[in-house]
Amino acid sequence: MNKRAADEFGPILERMNDWGRQRMGGMRVGPTQAERASTAKGLDVVPVPVERPEEVEGSLTDLKQIRHDALLLVNDSVFLGNADRILTYCSERRLPTMFSTADWVMKGGLMSYEPDPTQMYRRAAAYVLKVLGGTKPSDLPVEQPTMFWLAVNAKVGKALGLTIPQSLLVRADELIE
Repeated sequence: MNKRAADEFGPILERMNDWGRQRMGGMRVGPTQAERASTAKGLDVVPVPVERPEEVEGSLTDLKQIRHDALLLVNDSVFLGNADRILTYCSERRLPTMFSTADWVMKGGLMSYEPDPTQMYRRAAAYVLKVLGGTKPSDLPVEQPTMFWLAVNAKVGKALGLTIPQSLLVRADELIE
């Protein structure tokens, strides 16, 4: 959850779970931007580790034991084969969930916020052209995304009994009503 979303939903949230890998390539993944932004708003963020696809079902059982007001799911291959089960869990628990790609929102998730995929592909193409033109890859700067895509499924919000702030609805690039 980015700082702006934490500001919008802050009054209704106290505790959120950051569900995903805690290690990549054997190394501990540090605090995410979501954890930093949420903690700055006084939101308690509890990481729930899932390292392999076969751990998802057990992790869902673990999540049932933890009090939380929302769930943040970062896109990862660990979750791909379990999308239906995860969305069913969130629906059954009436759990607002923020995803890192709009695919989840199209399948029935509440909302997502991600770097604009079209812009990312354009920037990747520009880099390919530079490399094909003779620029050494090591001479190219690392770029951060500057355009983001917000998808909101208002139908899911209504089913969860949430009033999605108008300020989020008007900013949504993709709105499912």
